[in-house]
Amino acid sequence: LMGYPRHPGLNACIEKAIADLVALQDAGFDAVLIENDDDEPQEEFSTPEQIVSLTLITQAVMAQAKIPVGAQAMLNDWRSSVAVCAALGAR
Repeated sequence: LMGYPRHPGLNACIEKAIADLVALQDAGFDAVLIENDDDEPQEEFSTPEQIVSLTLITQAVMAQAKIPVGAQAMLNDWRSSVAVCAALGAR
């Protein structure tokens, strides 16, 4: 997500997330969860730019999804996760 040193850019993140979505849908998965597991170092809570990133990536995936999409911010940042999902109507 934005704010991490290895962030490849928002468009690259969206493209990868959609490619993963397509692969999982084609494999028969019945739902997907957008996470930021590749971000290092792991932090406890999200920054505003990370929340925006997760929201935009999740929104782009939801636009292409035929299955439910959820989102999880950081390892324990449930407030940001719920806010992203609530704002987008994620399931």
